[in-house]
Amino acid sequence: MSHLTVKPRKMRFLIPTMMMLAMLTANTAFPQQRKTLRNQGSDELRIPPEMGTPESYANGKISGSWHFNRFNDDETGTYGHKTVHAAYDSLNNRVCILTDARHVAAADLKDSASLEITNQRVVVNGNLFIGLPTRSGEFRLIAAIQPEWNNGSIFYSDNEGRSWEKSSGGDLSNQEIRWSAILENLEKTVLVLTVRTVSRVGGKTEIYTLLRSADQGETFLPLKTWEETEASKMLACKPYNINDLYFIRKINNTNLWTILKFNFLTRDFEPVSVYYTSKTPASLVGTRVRDTTWLFAGANGGGFVSNNAGKTWEARPLRERIATVNPQNPLELVESSANTWFSKDGGKKWDRLPWWEKVFGWDLQNFQWFRNRDNGWTAVLNNDFGAHFTTNFTDSLSWKHLNTDNYHMLIHNGAYEESTDLLITGNQDRGTMIWQKEREGYYKGNTVTKADGLRVCIANQGNSYWYIHYWNTMYHKNFRKGQKEKTDSLVIDLTRALKDTTWYTPPMAPSWKPGEDAIFLAGNNRLIKLTYDPYYNSISRMELPYDFRDSTQEVLAGLATTRTDASRIYACSKNGRFYYSTDIGKSWKSTDYKGPVPFVKNRPWWGPYGYAIKTAPDNPDIVFWAGEGDSTNAFLKSEDGGKTFTPTTSGLPGWSNIRDFAVSPGGKYVFANNGFVYIRDNNRWYDMSGGSCPKGAAVTGVEYLDKQKTVRYFTYGSGVVDFRLSLIQ
Repeated sequence: MSHLTVKPRKMRFLIPTMMMLAMLTANTAFPQQRKTLRNQGSDELRIPPEMGTPESYANGKISGSWHFNRFNDDETGTYGHKTVHAAYDSLNNRVCILTDARHVAAADLKDSASLEITNQRVVVNGNLFIGLPTRSGEFRLIAAIQPEWNNGSIFYSDNEGRSWEKSSGGDLSNQEIRWSAILENLEKTVLVLTVRTVSRVGGKTEIYTLLRSADQGETFLPLKTWEETEASKMLACKPYNINDLYFIRKINNTNLWTILKFNFLTRDFEPVSVYYTSKTPASLVGTRVRDTTWLFAGANGGGFVSNNAGKTWEARPLRERIATVNPQNPLELVESSANTWFSKDGGKKWDRLPWWEKVFGWDLQNFQWFRNRDNGWTAVLNNDFGAHFTTNFTDSLSWKHLNTDNYHMLIHNGAYEESTDLLITGNQDRGTMIWQKEREGYYKGNTVTKADGLRVCIANQGNSYWYIHYWNTMYHKNFRKGQKEKTDSLVIDLTRALKDTTWYTPPMAPSWKPGEDAIFLAGNNRLIKLTYDPYYNSISRMELPYDFRDSTQEVLAGLATTRTDASRIYACSKNGRFYYSTDIGKSWKSTDYKGPVPFVKNRPWWGPYGYAIKTAPDNPDIVFWAGEGDSTNAFLKSEDGGKTFTPTTSGLPGWSNIRDFAVSPGGKYVFANNGFVYIRDNNRWYDMSGGSCPKGAAVTGVEYLDKQKTVRYFTYGSGVVDFRLSLIQ
């Protein structure tokens, strides 16, 4: 199973990739939008069906169409959502942006332009994503695409990623892309550095290959292949304004850097210098200004600068991850981290720009300079708050912003209540956000709490919502339909309540007792109930009496309440012991089922992890139970209130991982986050991921909207995706 790597501030973690979702295929006019590539069988990725195309699944029992929702945060205005890379079209002054879901989005390079996703089915490897003008005057994208082929291949597109053709010699079997660049020559030569690891006697070795394309990405041939048995680090750099290629090689178990220059005539390295240091190089950037080639090598605890093409080096307090150098001014450097740092003197002194976070937010992903059609330079910055561009880097007022209208939110968790039309999303970096529907498929909203929104729960029959942010902090807010006020807000410190890590996000479930604004909270030995008192504007905390650790030796990792029976609660310990209560948790009984059960790998942490337990919205006795562990498709169904369970996995592939799901009335249909639907009458699962169904982003939550006849998917990278049902038998 593939994984989607997510990089939050202060830590890294993996979200298991489930149903793959992307965004809307643009319908705006574009000269090459419908260009048809020659048919070469599997070497071509055709334009997929557009979003909104009627689809039929489960042998005709389910029909409908896929739709994306566009979101606009009108509170901050300039902020968007995470993008990771960019390619610039100087011919048309347009930009192609790579989203976190690894989809190409295109827009004119103008202030507040809306990015349009060009293909909801193709997933791009961000290590190779470049653009160039062709001899025929078109703009061409060159990218590595995965997982359409094993380990990916290099493709090119002349219509902003709407369709793709495979490059000859571009197979990437068992290879990882480390670096890519375009030479500023007539041919626009493309260079790609790949590496694969092989086993040798005495250990493993890395085999590097430098690929070159002299026909603008249609054909790639190896310039040089070599083995590295002694290098612990190998960095490449093509400085701005010159077609030279430099490498830094750190030798294993030595305090030695070797600086090399590649000779394109001999197809071999030429030694430039040797530098003695115990540090390991982490970044390498450069530029040539007024006949001087500058190189900057960042390392942990400092770095080194050369102003003579690598012949000699001077130690400077460079930061580790240098993102870029100004092509026109070698004294201006930018460092990439959660908080971006800037140097005006070539790395001797570093400062956080006072306007940086206000303009951009944080978590820089990529920063590139591109030659524009006026022969000047345009800078494009990608980070967790969107995409930004300028022609005057140091002037904060000159920066413009893309994707303030967007489809591609990174949602850790979301919730929607039809009765009050309350929509809440907990987002990476952008915080917990509340949304109001302006028209079909378009929402406006604002941030109710900034930073990382991790888990949400709607309570009080849709009139309040509770949510967890990092650092063990929970919030409660009242909701009044049509209003965006932030009043009646309370903050609850969960540190004492949970006695766990600061990123702990245990399952929550609302109380369905009429008039009661309360939630139940798992994650501890006992079930916790938090109740809001509107008169005193306070929250009381109560631990229910039953200690689950006494009987299971584990904490609770799954929880569900039922809309039609406020006294019913279902709970599950981390090791798969299932319990049910019919008296609001005063007493508990364990299931009689003794067969294989779902499992979870970790405690609920950073998002909606843990067991997923759901009931039919109109029948509390119909219960479904799933986990989120790898390599298991365990999914259980009970029709007697949890007393017994039956495995229901027919039709699911062995790798399938159901982490969340939604149940229709009567338990007739179960829509899972992995893109499958369970039909109770057939006792079988069916795949819904074909046709125009988007792919590329992890689904973090699923809801069934009965009145709207819609299945709603909350995703990490593609925002909110709806499947609108036209037929459900």
